[in-house]
Amino acid sequence: MKSSNQKSNYSAQAKSAGYQRRLITLCSAFAALILFFLPSAPAAAQAYNRLISLSNVTLFSNMNPQAVTPGVTPGVGTLFALKPQPGGYEYEITQVQTYHRTSTPGAIRIYSVSGQLLFSGNAQVAPASAGYEMWVVNLNPPLQVAPNTSLIFEDSDPKTWVHDPGSAGCLPFNVGFQCGMGAVYGNVVAMQPVAAPAPAPAPAPQPGFPQRCVSNTYAFMKIEDPCIGGAGYMMKLLAERPLPYSLGLVKLNFLPPGTNTVSAVASPPNSPFVTVALPAGGPKATGSVYEFALPAAAMCALGGNASLWQVTPFYVNGAPIGIPAGTFKLVC
Repeated sequence: MKSSNQKSNYSAQAKSAGYQRRLITLCSAFAALILFFLPSAPAAAQAYNRLISLSNVTLFSNMNPQAVTPGVTPGVGTLFALKPQPGGYEYEITQVQTYHRTSTPGAIRIYSVSGQLLFSGNAQVAPASAGYEMWVVNLNPPLQVAPNTSLIFEDSDPKTWVHDPGSAGCLPFNVGFQCGMGAVYGNVVAMQPVAAPAPAPAPAPQPGFPQRCVSNTYAFMKIEDPCIGGAGYMMKLLAERPLPYSLGLVKLNFLPPGTNTVSAVASPPNSPFVTVALPAGGPKATGSVYEFALPAAAMCALGGNASLWQVTPFYVNGAPIGIPAGTFKLVC
């Protein structure tokens, strides 16, 4: 079996810490209704042959030889990025491992940064250092992933999942935050077009917003990825279309566990909230950016760690901007 069987690789008893997972993608009922009535034209799909260029390679690993500490924050996972591959290459994830104090194995899951569950499977145990073990899950068929993509893996037993200082750094806004220890393996795949020319490239993303965490097409404002943050995080909102007025404030509503996020998109929920006043005379043109410091202390007092919050901008005249910008995961 892969490097998980090499005891020396895992005697590096690892402390890991977590990154946030599950941003829970918004799918607005209002948007779905509009899309139902929009005319659709069939698009010709480009066919590809998938040719494995490199097999059984390490796509991500934060395994290291430092002493480990069991226990990561529940409701979080480990963020990892698959680097860009020039020349039409993609990735296939074939195996995920997480390092644990000896326990009963559970499930390992993979999420997109927008909260979509991409894979879940029951883990098997592979030996490691005395008192510790690797949880291993094989993906069959492999999970196909485009390059320049960030994903999150987590498992079902945060109490025995280990971390160490060498596994820190998965949170861009808190480099000292330690991630759950593990590794991801897979293949690098060449995408060879079949006969027909490749489709036209997608429009370039807005500067400063390389990956959007909200897929709601009809929101006036959207949140900069990764929609996760805590103390010191600067939230950025991007204007998707011209604004009739400048923004005056942003309302952050706590979404209790079990909230129907589809309904929450349609109108601000009646729940505890905090507000952030924005400077007067802000920009109104498409592409304008509003940036403000997240009031993490007040939010943590209301919702706690890993809580979900709805972000609703308001115009300077006090009127809500329409469909909320999206949801945000809080780190306390």
